[in-house]
Amino acid sequence: MSSVERREEERENLRRAILTASRELLATEDMEKVSMRRIAEKIRYSPTTIYLHFKDKGELLDALAEEGYALLAERLAAAASGGGEPVERLRRIADAYIAFAMEYKQHYRLMFQYGEGPSIYGESVKRKLWTRQINETLAAVIEAARGPAPTLDAAAIRSVRHVLWAHMHGAVSLVLAGRVKDQEILKQSSETAIAGLLARLQ
Repeated sequence: MSSVERREEERENLRRAILTASRELLATEDMEKVSMRRIAEKIRYSPTTIYLHFKDKGELLDALAEEGYALLAERLAAAASGGGEPVERLRRIADAYIAFAMEYKQHYRLMFQYGEGPSIYGESVKRKLWTRQINETLAAVIEAARGPAPTLDAAAIRSVRHVLWAHMHGAVSLVLAGRVKDQEILKQSSETAIAGLLARLQ
């Protein structure tokens, strides 16, 4: 391995360490309390070192959000790829979405609930790619579930997809905010959304 390759590997390892430390801190603390200095202390480097990899906290949070989009896209695709009727695949997708939100709470908040500054609002190429993959996964299952209904145009599929997401996201957000303690609402909400979706498609 050349010296250039070694330095690049060390740089990538440090970047991963920064992201890992950030995830660990966010797992137990509110986002507002996790500073670049706290992250630096956790990996035993100076804050200046972190700024060599991320220009500010917003860019670091963006990187974590991108991780979340990639993982969610992977899980939804896996849920949709199994056999069974379209309605069963929709249920698996809903279950996978909810499981992701409950397991990766801070990633979920970064992806869908926080919007502080241009960095968080920004849409990277990777994020657009994973968002498109998620949308295509849902669109394919929705199209398969339409039964004898006429072929749906892109606008109709997008509308149905948004309704399904709105139900699940709304329920997840209530649970994450502590406004609803009984997580059974998550299952009930997804079932209600799927039933309404199927009624519209038939």
